Amino acid sequence: MYKWGLYITSILSVVLFYNKNNTAKNSIPTANEICNNAIDDDADGLIDLNDPDCQCVTSLPESFIPNPSFEDMSCCPTWEAELNCADSWIQASVPTTDYIHNCGFQGLYPAPLPIPDGDGCVGFRNGKPGAPNFKEYTGACLTNTLNAGEEYTIDFLMGFNTPNISPPMAVHLYGTSDCSNLPFGIGNAAFGCPTNDPNWFYLGQTPVHSGNMNWLQTSVTFTPTQDVNALVMGGDCVPNNVTAYYYFDRLTLARTIDFFSSLETVSGTPCTNDWVIGVQNVDSLSYQWYLDGVALVGDTNALYQIIPGVAGYGEYQLIASSPNGCDISNAFEVEDPTVFATIDSTICEGESVQLGNNTYTIDGVYNETFLNWQGCDSIVTLNLTVLPVLQTQLMESICPGDSFAVGDSIYIANGNYMNILTGPNGCDSIVNLDLSILPVAQVQLTEIICPGDSFAVGDSIYIANGNYMNILTG
Repeated sequence: MYKWGLYITSILSVVLFYNKNNTAKNSIPTANEICNNAIDDDADGLIDLNDPDCQCVTSLPESFIPNPSFEDMSCCPTWEAELNCADSWIQASVPTTDYIHNCGFQGLYPAPLPIPDGDGCVGFRNGKPGAPNFKEYTGACLTNTLNAGEEYTIDFLMGFNTPNISPPMAVHLYGTSDCSNLPFGIGNAAFGCPTNDPNWFYLGQTPVHSGNMNWLQTSVTFTPTQDVNALVMGGDCVPNNVTAYYYFDRLTLARTIDFFSSLETVSGTPCTNDWVIGVQNVDSLSYQWYLDGVALVGDTNALYQIIPGVAGYGEYQLIASSPNGCDISNAFEVEDPTVFATIDSTICEGESVQLGNNTYTIDGVYNETFLNWQGCDSIVTLNLTVLPVLQTQLMESICPGDSFAVGDSIYIANGNYMNILTGPNGCDSIVNLDLSILPVAQVQLTEIICPGDSFAVGDSIYIANGNYMNILTG
């Protein structure tokens, strides 16, 4: 039987396969290696996707954001606040973002180099000491309307200076239905985030990210509740009284469906004969499945059925090809679905353990098989130890008026008594007491002595007529 493993949930991009000379091809290239036939064609010990001849380079769908990498420019920036040099970009907030370009201005706080996608990027603040609402936002009027109720993804590169300049930050997205709402907060440098203007609304955010003189690729997936024609991105609405400066590059905004999604379960479970994984079919694409990088020859649909006992364990991937290139999914791991668990249990004699429908009272190792919610086996091993109940027999004698204690119980009369205590092993310790009360011995002495003599009883010495009582120990 099989088990789905880790779902990779990040958005995947369109990819182009390249040969060793990095020449783009419309199909998977090869020096001698054919990358979809499950054969080591070039005899280098590597088959299909495991061969460097079949490496691929990422490409992305066309962005709804104009000039997404800040490459098209009308002038070279020489100082702060010159985003107007980048074609199609609008200074979204009164606090001004900075246009950074290899031709001139390198940033108030230098951007991590190299700039990842060309020569230009944008730098922005998320508050500053003494001006916590001084927040700079990057904004653009979109080339396509984002329709309410449709899912979109923005995939972008975020840059960081040192941790004291670029502390951890979550990037927030905001939208408006009318491009005339750019810029917002006109005349107010402490206006704060866009939603302080009723024409703007929140769209989504990333988790908190941080770095150290590096760039991080990240994305946000969101579904607007109303049409969006302009978008801004930057910090949240919380005032920030510390230095916080970051960078954006290569802002790719498109419908989520235009990114190649990760493989997911379409129907069934790992332990049934109807377990299907795959992606939504697109008629213009052709498909090829791979297991551990080796082509599953003949499996060329968008969906793949995993049949227990037939398909192997490993990592499944799907390539979708078009005349312009191909997409490749992240790995979908199929593992042995059997779940093993061990229970170590210790009980006292007379107690029991219930496992499934069975009750166990004796030392031993027991195995029970259950079905989990996916219909897969879960094997539970019970290591059972049964501790004895201790028994002690006491035969004790006391004198009248004395007592004998067992635990918290005190006894003063003849009899047989049972006491249940807790033994050193944590189980019951049963103490049976047979208690006897000994009689008091009485001795009558009549003694005669001569004048000047004495008579001793124990430690007492008598020299005169009289009746005396002595209590001694028998």
